[in-house]
Amino acid sequence: AYGSGFTEIRVDTSVRYVSKDTQVFSVAVSPDASHVAFAGTDQASAAVAASTQQPILTSIYLVEGTSAREIGKGIRPFFPTDTSIAWLSDEGLMSYSLESGETSMLDKNIRPKFLFGQGVSVSPNGSLIGWSEADGVHIVSVTESGLQPLPLMTIREGVQLILGDDAWYIIGQTGPDATSQVLYRHPLDRDESGTPVTQLPPGQILEFVP
Repeated sequence: AYGSGFTEIRVDTSVRYVSKDTQVFSVAVSPDASHVAFAGTDQASAAVAASTQQPILTSIYLVEGTSAREIGKGIRPFFPTDTSIAWLSDEGLMSYSLESGETSMLDKNIRPKFLFGQGVSVSPNGSLIGWSEADGVHIVSVTESGLQPLPLMTIREGVQLILGDDAWYIIGQTGPDATSQVLYRHPLDRDESGTPVTQLPPGQILEFVP
């Protein structure tokens, strides 16, 4: 929940974090719902970034009790496992172990320099991370033993990518004036044009969780 100078993070009906001076940009919950992390910054820095229309590299926070502790700098945190948090930083794809408290580099080539403005998607179970570039959709499987890139999927540039646990989705424009949106589902194991997802409300697809 967000308000003027107010942030509240809930998991189901449980309040996990409340702040009067933190702007939260993305929240992640571990698969067993025991841990919460988020990317955020102070309200003043967020206001400056918004007014200048510049991207902001947020801090990654781990919620502990009723407070939050900074564990790194970056964007889009997610939980590949119950005991690890990953996020994108200027240095690459980082990981923090909840068991050892150590931070490590997962991949130095996955960096947000090409992700700002295009967006990065993480599957609901935290096992996949993906983004779209001019050459196609890049999807990487994140496991305890390391990263495994999936085959490059061809796609037209400029569409929004959404990752599911067993498929990837794009939101495409349709209609004579391209004002309506259609959601297409693509299996992870092959490159194809995609199948439209039916039984969704017409018009703009504001949010979809596979």
